[in-house]
Amino acid sequence: MKTILSFLVLLITHLITYSENIIIRPAIKDDFEKLMIVDKKISYEYFKPIFLKYYSELPFGKDPDQYLELDLKQDEIYFNNYIQDPNKNMINLAWDKNNKNIAGMTFFHKEDNILHIDLLLVDKDYRNMKIGRKLLNSAINFYKDIKTCLLYTLRFGNESTHKFYKAMGFKCTGIRPGKESKFIFQGYPEVFLDYKLELS
Repeated sequence: MKTILSFLVLLITHLITYSENIIIRPAIKDDFEKLMIVDKKISYEYFKPIFLKYYSELPFGKDPDQYLELDLKQDEIYFNNYIQDPNKNMINLAWDKNNKNIAGMTFFHKEDNILHIDLLLVDKDYRNMKIGRKLLNSAINFYKDIKTCLLYTLRFGNESTHKFYKAMGFKCTGIRPGKESKFIFQGYPEVFLDYKLELS
């Protein structure tokens, strides 16, 4: 019993210390290469198995590597645009000060009084440390006049993500029509769920 208790105390102390080494900050040009490395790592570790298991009848489930590479190329364009013009779009990073790594990232933009979360990713080595919560809050608090926050996420095989957003106060508003899906998902119905958070 003492051994288990000692281990738990040590683990909690480690997580608190590790979490204190993570800061949330805007991305800069020098982050671009690391952004792409983390994006690719998460795409293949997290999304590829989901595509294979839950979307096997669709093209990106039959050949996930091809479609993930197309999506990563699109992300590369987006990342550059976001970093070059922070007045329109923003990228916030969870930055590990000790290891000089990107632990997570969120991309977001504003249209009128609506905040759109375009992407929120956390490296699996940094999960369960409330980094996703910090990144999401950093986006919500970035603009002062936001009334609503919108995002969408994969419908199937993504239960932990759905649970996270619901815990953050989001409500699922339904299945996203295929015509509103972007990039490699364009035209495929019932792939995403829309979520909404009322802020005022």
